[in-house]
Amino acid sequence: MKVFLVIVVVLSIITLIEGKKEKPDKEARKAAKAAKKCTKNIKKFEACLKKGYQSKLGCEAGDGELSKKDLKKCGKAEKKLKKCDFTCSKPEPEPEPEPEPEP
Repeated sequence: MKVFLVIVVVLSIITLIEGKKEKPDKEARKAAKAAKKCTKNIKKFEACLKKGYQSKLGCEAGDGELSKKDLKKCGKAEKKLKKCDFTCSKPEPEPEPEPEPEP
């Protein structure tokens, strides 16, 4: 009976030690989860912009009007994007061509 008890204790200790070694880093998991949420929210927000949502971030909006429900959803998505440090990609203005010198 004593031998059985010793074997159980030893196996329990080994299992606990091995279990702690295999767990991935918590910070890495949190960062991956946050990045995944950000990409999901970006897609939602871009869909809102196409529908005509007027963004406070300065993004260009499409034509159309949104219902109250859609406005609320788009506002929530915008707030979540602020936490992700999202910025709208603004098109760069084309430089004006320089006038050709007259001979």
